[in-house]
Amino acid sequence: MNPVARGSIERPLPGARLLETEPSAESTRRQVVSAATLGTELIIGGVRTVVVSVAQIAARVFVSEPRLGSTRLVAVDGPGGAGKSTLAASLAAVCGAQVVHTDDFAAENNQLAWWPRLEQQVLEPIAGGRSGRYQRYDWVDRALAEWHEVTPGGVIVLEGVSSARAAVRDRLSFAVWVETPAAVRLARGLDRDGVHTLPLWEQWMATEDTHFAADRTREHVDLVVRGDIVGE
Repeated sequence: MNPVARGSIERPLPGARLLETEPSAESTRRQVVSAATLGTELIIGGVRTVVVSVAQIAARVFVSEPRLGSTRLVAVDGPGGAGKSTLAASLAAVCGAQVVHTDDFAAENNQLAWWPRLEQQVLEPIAGGRSGRYQRYDWVDRALAEWHEVTPGGVIVLEGVSSARAAVRDRLSFAVWVETPAAVRLARGLDRDGVHTLPLWEQWMATEDTHFAADRTREHVDLVVRGDIVGE
């Protein structure tokens, strides 16, 4: 979600984060990761967690199977203000990946229905071994802006709200959910966009909650990462 401009609300984090390892009973894809594999096990707020570095997440991406033609598509999903773009940037730097932001497709009046444009301009060409091209939506000018090119092969990080939705689930090589309490996310948003955007943030957060509940996104990701806690 980005009512004004992407990214600035998500606080810069170092390479270490906390990975929640308690899977839901209905989880179909998430892998329970042992502390021996990823780091020191901690108990925070009654939830078993382990410290995990971006490099360790990248290592799991590299051993995953390409599912979008020859490309490994990695989704970094979660609600607005959770810390997705920060993690996506760090992960892309380690993987040498291209990043596609869903905020470049969404708009104030089109929070989720933009997906067909992503399919047509990016996912379908990449799956066929061709470059994709799309226009970034400018949140300030409220119009389509410059063109961006995405090339097949390697890793592409798809970052943003609904990036791991059911429509693309079978083409994802890896999916991460960034989880941060709603109060923290709202505070980040209002700090960036101004308190006058409170009604818009409340509207978008409600729409996100409805989408994620119906899509059951969190239950199908590979890792759940805490966006409000910084590892040492």
